[in-house]
Amino acid sequence: MAKKIRASVLPTTLVVALLMAVAVMGLLSLYQTDLLFFARANYIRDQRDNIASMFVLYRLDPAIAKDTTYQLYDTLPSSRMSILRREWGLYEVVTVASERGDLHRSCIMGLACAAPGKGGSGGAKALWYNDNNNALTLTGNSNIENEAWLPRGGVIYGQMQSVFFTGNKLMPAQIHQSEAVLPKPTLQSCAAIDRLLRAQPDTPFTESLTRSFYRRQAAVMWVDGNLAGCAFAGNVILTGDRVHVDRSTHLTGVVIAARRVSIGDGFKGSVQIFARDTALVGEGVHLKAPSGVYARSYVELGEGSLLEGYMIVDFDGKVDRRKPNCRKARTSRLRGLLYARGITQLQGITVGSAYVEKATYYSSHGYYEDMLYDASIVGSEQVVYPLWLDERSERKEAAVMSYEL
Repeated sequence: MAKKIRASVLPTTLVVALLMAVAVMGLLSLYQTDLLFFARANYIRDQRDNIASMFVLYRLDPAIAKDTTYQLYDTLPSSRMSILRREWGLYEVVTVASERGDLHRSCIMGLACAAPGKGGSGGAKALWYNDNNNALTLTGNSNIENEAWLPRGGVIYGQMQSVFFTGNKLMPAQIHQSEAVLPKPTLQSCAAIDRLLRAQPDTPFTESLTRSFYRRQAAVMWVDGNLAGCAFAGNVILTGDRVHVDRSTHLTGVVIAARRVSIGDGFKGSVQIFARDTALVGEGVHLKAPSGVYARSYVELGEGSLLEGYMIVDFDGKVDRRKPNCRKARTSRLRGLLYARGITQLQGITVGSAYVEKATYYSSHGYYEDMLYDASIVGSEQVVYPLWLDERSERKEAAVMSYEL
């Protein structure tokens, strides 16, 4: 005899079956989601590795940027990367992105060495001093480490009033003979500066702006006068006639192009300055890499200041022996390139390369030509140089500006 089943069991069975089906679907959904996250994580990891590989290739061979795309591995279509290079002051911005553009990285890059070659016109690792049938006098605690390109008269370890030379003397193997003129900058670098100094504003002024370097044009703003309490970062050019940057302003990777630019005491940030006439950096300033100061008449780096980048005076006029075109204070520091046409009063520490046309020390009693007093120049391959004397050498990263999904 068949056993009778109560009718109330059927709804219970249906509910249990439905709950079991939902649980199974949930498990399957979680499994599928986990697979998607796993695949996405692997994709991001692989693309990050590909982007890093592209930057390694570019550092060793900048010519690969002539093509806008580059496939790293023939058997992996997903390894096709896009690469874009464009000038940014005396550095360059290089952006590498996955083919779909969903992952990209932008870096400001410079050169691994100041100029090509081992000697002659442009190979100075520490100091290049023009040969005008003269000799360079070192006095006080002056030191030149690594190779020095000096006039045919060589070096004199002398005195300035009652101050005698107390530094380390150069070894004969360190000294090479320079030439009568400074190595010339590239035509591309001069043209890039001209374009910056002619830049026209296209963005209304705002006190805060951050703009990515990825597929976007630079924002050019007119900021004539005192710049205080503002914040600008990335793909931004500030232009004007007389621009003063107060220590309360925050700048990261931007460019300032004006007739006269001054940086207030105690400022900290990264900025490239291009002045048609004069650029003044105050005391206790820290211009972090990638920074630089360029002027066509006069540049000054104040006491206790650190500049990580370049300091360039491209003076092309008649010099006045009574005043310098470049003044680097006794307690100042520069990591990178010093290039000075005209007369330079060079003191403090320079780590990198220094190209000096004429050195003069000015005291309260008069001036002493062809003299370095309390100046240390240390040739180094650990700094990043601007694209000024060369554009073909290996590259080095000065700053990572973005790494975005």
